[in-house]
Amino acid sequence: MKNFGTTPRAAGLARPALALLALQTCLAPSAAFADSGDSTHAKSNGAPIKAITAAMLSYVRSVGCNDNVDPRQIVEIPQGYGIPWRGEYLVTYSVDVGCQGGSTSATTAFGVVRRGSTGSYYVDPELSRPDATIGFPNDIVALNVRNGEIFFTAKDFDFSKDALCCPSVIVSGKVRLETTSPADKSGLGPEKRWVREPEAAN
Repeated sequence: MKNFGTTPRAAGLARPALALLALQTCLAPSAAFADSGDSTHAKSNGAPIKAITAAMLSYVRSVGCNDNVDPRQIVEIPQGYGIPWRGEYLVTYSVDVGCQGGSTSATTAFGVVRRGSTGSYYVDPELSRPDATIGFPNDIVALNVRNGEIFFTAKDFDFSKDALCCPSVIVSGKVRLETTSPADKSGLGPEKRWVREPEAAN
């Protein structure tokens, strides 16, 4: 990174940029994050990773703490996934819901970030709830799109030998969006959730 502190004039130019960065960091969870021209891109169609990650992280911090959003695990959701619009991205995150504390309190889930018409990015809260992700290991290490479907790779536990910190078994499968009706017939609309579908053996 270029050092702007070498001259008084350069230092003065740097201050507004630092102030803007601080303001963006403190935005409320409901705020949108605009495309800032980031040259690092998500898989599939060149969406800026930083804007997507910032939007997802803001949401995650509104539901818990010890949060993490992995910018390497962002994929565009393919058409035919039950989501009618384009410019949607699936993002892996982890969070300690309710800030319970402890080494096993964090959960891993999927969130959905949408690109708005103005170039800003928003979280879809219905599809991003921690309890809308069902049956996945906590240690997801990769997301990929193949032939119009999303696949995950993760580490799971061999409880005969693995410590709680260190799952060792590599597992993989499809990430599927499932739509269910309320069991209590309460009149609420259908619920959508992300479920694990084991990958077929070759």
